[in-house]
Amino acid sequence: MGTKWTDRQKQVIESRNKNLLVSAAAGSGKTAVLVERIIQMILDEKDKTDVDRLLVVTFTKAAAAQMREKISAAIQEKSEENPENEHLQKQMTYIHNSHIMTIDSFCLSVIREHFNEIDVDPGFRVADEGELNLIKTDVIGEMLEERYEEGKEEFLEFVETYAPKSDDSNIEDLILKLYGFSISHPWPGEWLEACRKSYLGSEEDVWEAPWMEHLKEYVDTILGDYRKIILNAIAICDSPDGPGAYREALSCDLEMLEEIVGSSDFDERVTLLNNPSFKRLPGQRGETFSLEKKEEVQNLRKKVKEGLKKLGSEYYFQSREDMLEDIRISSGPTRVLIDLADEFLRRYGEAKRDKNVVDFSDIEHMALEILTVRDENGNPLPSRTGQEISDTFREIFIDEYQDSNLLQEVILNSVSRESRGEPNTFMVGDVKQSIYKFRMAKPELFVKKYEEYPTDAGSLYQRINLDKNFRSRDNVLKGINFIFRQIMSKNLGDIDYDEENELHTGAEYKPVPTGQTDNTEILFVETKDEKKELEAKVIADRIRELTDPMHGHKIVDKETGEFRTACFRDIVILYRSPKGMADIAEKVLMSEGIPCYVETGEGYFDALEVRTVLDILSIIDNPIQDIPLAAILHSPIGGFSSEDLARIRLAKRSGSLYEGITGYSIEGEDEGLRKRLGVFLGKLREYRQKSVYLSIYEILSFVLMDTGYELYVRAMPAGERRKANLDMLREKAAAFEKTSYTGVFNFIRYIEKLRKYKENDMGEAGVAGENDDTVRIMSIHKSKGLEFPIVILGGTGKKFNVRDSSASIVMHSELGIGVDSIDLEQRIKTPTIIKRGIALKTKLENLSEELRVLYVAMTRAREKLIIAGQSDSLETSVKKWMGERQSVRTALSLGTLTDASSFMDWIGFSMARNAAFSGILAGLSYDPGISRQLLETDAGFDVKMFRAEDIVYEKVKKTVLQEGREKNLLYWDTTYIFDQKLRREIRDRMEYTYPFKGNGIIHTKMSVSEIKKVSQQMDEETTFRYDREWEIQEENVPLFISEKEKLSPVGRGSAYHRVLELLDFSLLPERVVIREAIQALAAMGKISREEADAVNPDDITGLLASDLGSRLARAYRDKKLFREKQYVMGISAEEINPAFDPEETIVVQGVIDAYMEEDRLVVVDYKTDRIDSMDELRQRYGVQLDFYKKALEQITGKEVKEKILYSFHLGKGEVIR
Repeated sequence: MGTKWTDRQKQVIESRNKNLLVSAAAGSGKTAVLVERIIQMILDEKDKTDVDRLLVVTFTKAAAAQMREKISAAIQEKSEENPENEHLQKQMTYIHNSHIMTIDSFCLSVIREHFNEIDVDPGFRVADEGELNLIKTDVIGEMLEERYEEGKEEFLEFVETYAPKSDDSNIEDLILKLYGFSISHPWPGEWLEACRKSYLGSEEDVWEAPWMEHLKEYVDTILGDYRKIILNAIAICDSPDGPGAYREALSCDLEMLEEIVGSSDFDERVTLLNNPSFKRLPGQRGETFSLEKKEEVQNLRKKVKEGLKKLGSEYYFQSREDMLEDIRISSGPTRVLIDLADEFLRRYGEAKRDKNVVDFSDIEHMALEILTVRDENGNPLPSRTGQEISDTFREIFIDEYQDSNLLQEVILNSVSRESRGEPNTFMVGDVKQSIYKFRMAKPELFVKKYEEYPTDAGSLYQRINLDKNFRSRDNVLKGINFIFRQIMSKNLGDIDYDEENELHTGAEYKPVPTGQTDNTEILFVETKDEKKELEAKVIADRIRELTDPMHGHKIVDKETGEFRTACFRDIVILYRSPKGMADIAEKVLMSEGIPCYVETGEGYFDALEVRTVLDILSIIDNPIQDIPLAAILHSPIGGFSSEDLARIRLAKRSGSLYEGITGYSIEGEDEGLRKRLGVFLGKLREYRQKSVYLSIYEILSFVLMDTGYELYVRAMPAGERRKANLDMLREKAAAFEKTSYTGVFNFIRYIEKLRKYKENDMGEAGVAGENDDTVRIMSIHKSKGLEFPIVILGGTGKKFNVRDSSASIVMHSELGIGVDSIDLEQRIKTPTIIKRGIALKTKLENLSEELRVLYVAMTRAREKLIIAGQSDSLETSVKKWMGERQSVRTALSLGTLTDASSFMDWIGFSMARNAAFSGILAGLSYDPGISRQLLETDAGFDVKMFRAEDIVYEKVKKTVLQEGREKNLLYWDTTYIFDQKLRREIRDRMEYTYPFKGNGIIHTKMSVSEIKKVSQQMDEETTFRYDREWEIQEENVPLFISEKEKLSPVGRGSAYHRVLELLDFSLLPERVVIREAIQALAAMGKISREEADAVNPDDITGLLASDLGSRLARAYRDKKLFREKQYVMGISAEEINPAFDPEETIVVQGVIDAYMEEDRLVVVDYKTDRIDSMDELRQRYGVQLDFYKKALEQITGKEVKEKILYSFHLGKGEVIR
């Protein structure tokens, strides 16, 4: 059965020959609709097309691959249904050459085919981000050096005014930021020139500039909100028992507000806003009125008074003349910055051309140059090539259109047929999910078409809304709608969240089981200390409840369609910015026994194993760097303790650390430390020598192999992820090899630049599978396009980032640059009106983006949405949130929304107008005052409050209850008889005598050493019961008190066996050679430093120099020596001792130290026991060797001809008969 499409989906699929904008809400099935539209265009008998005549532009390469796969699968399915259809058969071939790609890939294909039309070498290479950042740094460095040498006063003044740091990092950041804004425009140089002219224009140009229009529009909107507040106050005065005497003063307030709104003169507004004429409120003697209403009116009026004062101080704080003077003063430094960005644009382009590389911006601008020409007014038109390409495409599809920018818009318009009156562009997206402003996305492009395109099907420009959500439960959608109806509007969010744009239920779910709710949960956490930990603890407790096997939350299984208890993998925790949040959540969840996995776009370069490898590369390049050298010495690669480093520094208190270790390796007092430093320095010299002729990839791989560090990290917790991180570092090294830079020094610079620009820190390598039963923790941006049964949105109390709008210099892609006017002599800083206007616009756009991020987060949930946030004081927060509860309007005022500092504020403002919030008010004993207006809704909410003391109390309570249960068991009355019959049965069982009593000292599974001890006990006729041996540890003594930590005899024996397992038996049997080999094993982390110190090189030398050593070396060279061979075999208990039950089977496990193949097999066992003769050793271990012989013969099927015991204490070996 085919997919059942809604009427609007059918309309999208079937409409043809027009520009079509599809506003597709979250979960509306836009991808499925897009694919079906393409398939129907291919199958249309009346007007069929080929798949390679469609241009499908996606936002990412992954999306392009998925789209191609889905279209290919759909064509394959239709082809199988219609095997005789030749047209479909052709499409299976054409799909491989289809134009389903990102905008960058499309532009690149245009350049490759038409490179002759522009000044570009066809052999150009697309540089990677690391190389480009190096080129940028080099170009800016050269530029600034030249400027300093010139010493022009205006440049030096600019530096002192806006970049007063000891280095040039501020200047570099400003140049790159301005450059970044410029290249998002089709013609960057022209945009920079427009920015320059904004400070050179006439007075009239200033007051009619776009930033001033935005400022006036905002102020008028806020004044309109204040007017509504006064009208509401008047309504309260006119109500029964209202303070009627206040009405006259409020009416005057209303007239004053209307006067301000009606004023078009700037100076007049300055006067009115900074000197408002509020009449004094009269007394109420002799009148009967409500004190609550009186107080409410006073509070409303106070809010308007404070608001007007704020508008005056922020936007109308100077006269027109003074503001123009400030603009004039700031114009010089501003032009310097613009000149620097313009020069960088030119010189950076030249540097790339010299290296014959391009970046993605170049690709788009070169494609624009090929595809467009400009008319006399500067408007772009399709070039001849653009027109030819447009003829090849029947239709252009743009996915995620809300994330397009102006440059991409002009490019795609140039290959459409719109300029010839045949619009043929299909655009699909959702402006409510535009969350890539930091990549210069322009949601305004979508909004403009949304407002201009009619819904009329007969129009050549049509809009269709897909508002049905096929993802989430009805109650989840109702909760989202309740909040966003109040906080998203044209003023903030770029679109009115009305009935046309809210989410409508399309999914069909079974009703939730009895006793369960799908209400949206709001968890408010109040704590001043340990903020993130306690919020994470609340989340962890809720996850425990949701996944409880008996009483957990039931969700619908996607495969079976039946209810099942939620698992960890059904849950995701989302954060706006995971940095500093996700790692704490991970730690808390893991401590609570909840498996979790962090998927972030950050943290890769901070991973321990990556930092360690980068540190060793740093000292290979230049060892005179104390921090990376100390890190490596202290790491498993170096193996030096803090004590060692302290000794080195005490021996040489001045100079670099490298000088210190070099000196100590020659003259140090501690012989062991001196020798280890010698080995370390020798290795470092070797790596430095190899780095001269090996590539970065090769030296990196060699160091990882030679030190054994890669094997070490795999043995650490999360070893697979750490190994994957090192693999990623290798990939970066391979990418570096393709750049125009070489050498370890430049590779380190390359990595530093990748690290600086956070968007290139992709996060640690992912190793968790989709079906792993773990809670996922990720950023909201990473979750876009995904869905989860249960979504927990955490960290909603975190403050918004306002740096873009509060810096000394603010920038905007449309409005240009705004700066502070700084008087260096008087040390006075004043924001110019241009800066205030641009900062305001930037703030509103940033808040709009935050709204959309919140929308994306909440719409990921299928069946359950939980929102958690922290506040230092819930009482203070609630007082703030209750401010607009009296409003009769659904949408909150712009002033209220812009006063929000976090997601939690927006949610709090909304929930304060919901009946579910009453529990919070009661919990805080908060008096809401007069009867407030609650919004009607059938959305279900559960709002809960958690205070730090309550969370701690619950934890203590659980601990006390557990301890109580343990005490009850401890003091249980064992003399009381509850059941006489049961008592007799227990007694009979307790007094039962087992016929094979001796079996009590053996186990179903035993090691050879255990069997040896049992055999000795039986031979000596001992009667005590055998228990497994427990190694008794001596009392731990801190290293700074003890002289030296020593291994136990068992540990010493293990150290010898480990060395013999790893040692190269072909080495010369000389003490110095063996000693260096043992130290090398420790340096590589294959044995510990204590183990290396415990093994006497003379003992190993003696073994290798013996006849047995010669035989072992020969077998090693012939690859016939096998070491540490594990085995498991089954034997009858009778074989251990005839007194045991012959029917009892014992599983024996053990490890054979070594065996070698000659004509037959030879078993070798090494012993470190301190004994007086070989006879004593033979008595101890004869049984053990018998089992080795039997096991080896069973495993290999070959005969064992000799069993040899070798004593290191006696320095000789002997064949055991």
